[in-house]
Amino acid sequence: MKGKYGVILRKRHQARYSGEGESGVQLTVVYIHHNCFILQGLGETLVFDFPDHSHLNPEQISLARSLVRGSNLCVFASHSHADHFTPAVAGLAALASRARFVLSDDVAQMHPDFEPGESEFEIHFIEPDQEIEVGEMSILGLESTDLGVGFLIRTRGAVIWFGGMSRSGSGTARTRPRKNSPGTIFLTPLIS
Repeated sequence: MKGKYGVILRKRHQARYSGEGESGVQLTVVYIHHNCFILQGLGETLVFDFPDHSHLNPEQISLARSLVRGSNLCVFASHSHADHFTPAVAGLAALASRARFVLSDDVAQMHPDFEPGESEFEIHFIEPDQEIEVGEMSILGLESTDLGVGFLIRTRGAVIWFGGMSRSGSGTARTRPRKNSPGTIFLTPLIS
């Protein structure tokens, strides 16, 4: 689907969205698997919730590698479950010209091999209600209705919401998401 962004891309509805916002910024979002999306544009490639390879087929792995190769990469992981994060994502990140990670704070507990200072990558951990700056992105950790966080990302030309395992439209931890509910990413142009 092509057009102006300000859309919600839901995994079972569309596999790829490419559009240009009112600010002239071109964005492409590609659905990979479950809750994994890759967004290209804004001078960055953003990977959300890249799962363990046991959850992917060879075509999905190949597609992810082709989208990441040579890019300025930022990998986001909403929580530590294997269908949302794997330490093996470092192999994907190694294909990029530069790689940074923004990981839910529970990833640090479950995967201590991703501790800052012990990796060749720039790594940031985030928890709900925490705001961090990574490059030109301002990232707010949002409370999840499950383990971990969602992300509200403000960058030049766009605002990106990625709910992680949060139920779409719910901002509280009282509502549990359905098992295997569709992943969602929402993009909107930055209005000045």
